[in-house]
Amino acid sequence: SQVPMRFLPMCVIAPVLEETVYRLVLCLPITAVSGPRTAIVLSGMAFGGLHVLYGNLSPENFVGGYFLAWAYLKSGSLLMPGVLHSLGNLAVLTAQVVGWCLFG
Repeated sequence: SQVPMRFLPMCVIAPVLEETVYRLVLCLPITAVSGPRTAIVLSGMAFGGLHVLYGNLSPENFVGGYFLAWAYLKSGSLLMPGVLHSLGNLAVLTAQVVGWCLFG
């Protein structure tokens, strides 16, 4: 019963908001000033660090942050990292549902 309530925030709202902040607000200006590698590192660290503050103590948030920054710079569009972020969150939600079904 929690899945529909969690789907929209996890798989739609969070990816749209977070990709806008981390890629447009952080990645784009840092790339202009310091280059793409620095932008990937700094926005990836911010993405992972803020997820830790949100209570998501998972190393894939750091890896994901770097990967999503790279995908943004490589594609030149928010669409690619947005879709990848949504799919990643969908995988997490699916794993949570499986856990709920198996372990109550």
